[in-house]
Amino acid sequence: MIAQLAGLCCYLWKAARAAFFFANRSELMTLMRILMWAFRIFLFLFLFGFAVKNDQLVTLKFFFGSEWQLPLVFVILAAFAAGAMLGVTSTFTSLLRKRREIGRLKRDLSRAV
Repeated sequence: MIAQLAGLCCYLWKAARAAFFFANRSELMTLMRILMWAFRIFLFLFLFGFAVKNDQLVTLKFFFGSEWQLPLVFVILAAFAAGAMLGVTSTFTSLLRKRREIGRLKRDLSRAV
């Protein structure tokens, strides 16, 4: 089974390379849009199936005796969203720091000239 899948992937890769070589830019953009939409639909269906299979209630216990009961998929989604926000925030602060340094270096360069 794995060997057949590997052979299919190799065949598709060769076909994609040949199509890329002979296709013009607009055809490639159309192909990429179709592939991206196919990937998005696959990802949506996969995550939807994951959510349907994980509908059990879990109990989140907080301090002072408070607790919540939520479906497992909501807990996973909240953890993913919190991690994504943390990653975006750290990337954004790094970007701001680099922009500030570039501005300082440009000012130093204009003063030197």
